[in-house]
This record gives sequence, C-alpha cells and structure tokens, in this order.
Amino acid sequence: MLEEKDEEIERPLDSTIISEVILYIQTWINSESILATELYLDYVEDSGGIGFCIKTDYGQIVEEDILGNISAEVVFFIYYKTSATPDGDGLIYKPLNDLSEWFVENDFTYLDLGTRRTPREITTINGPVDTSGQDEYGNTTFYSTYKLLFYEEAE
Repeated sequence: MLEEKDEEIERPLDSTIISEVILYIQTWINSESILATELYLDYVEDSGGIGFCIKTDYGQIVEEDILGNISAEVVFFIYYKTSATPDGDGLIYKPLNDLSEWFVENDFTYLDLGTRRTPREITTINGPVDTSGQDEYGNTTFYSTYKLLFYEEAE
C-alpha cells in the first residue's frame, strides 16, 4: 500500500508504461482464451479486419507517496469487428459482455504487469457501443471501455 502522505493527483502516465501495460493485458487475455479468437494490437488484414483489437491512449497517476510508489490507471478499449448481421437481442456483441463478466468473476492471478507492478482492479466503464453502424463491407464494429487500476513500487 502507499505510505504516509498519499497525495491524490492526476497527471499523465508515461506512454512507455501505458504501452507495456496494454501488451501485458493482451498477452493475459490471449493466454486465458477468454475471447473466441486472438486479441491483436491492430486488426489483422488477412482476416479482412474481422476480430478483436485492443487500443489505448490514456493513463494517469492517481496517487503517489513520498517514496515514489504510485497508483495508476490505464483506460483501454477492446474493439470487436464482425460481419454478423446486427440483431435486436444483443447476441452480436455478446463476446464483449462476456469479457466484462469474466473480469468481474475472475481474479488477476495470471495478469503479470512486470516487476514492481500489481494489478488492483479492472472495471467496465461502458459498452458495448456500436461505433457507426455497418461499413461499406457490411461489417459492424463494437467497443467496450475498461479501466485497469494498478500499483507500482518505486525503483
């Protein structure tokens, strides 16, 4: 836990740390076989862009103590592009709902964020949300927004 004199702050997290954390999350989700197919950092062109993709551009330090230990959060998005026809009962975006449910029901035993980092919580912020309806090829892209809170010990 953070030492005395916790200071609630909000300042950007270094982009290198954000990139590392996203790679760790991607590896963890893929190793647990949570999704029907692999989660990529970009859509794979040979699949016609169909599938799952993880993106982020935001992270911030929310607490820091006098020793330099921090609590930080990274907001990330998981996109799901599908050629399935949108339906009224929500089955088309069920994989994203299932992922949110999986985060709630499972602990972070196998989520390795590297040395000195300990995951605290993953929450679903919103989603699934349709980005803009079907594209010119009949594909629909949905995304959900998640937030990872983690603790990092100072060096």
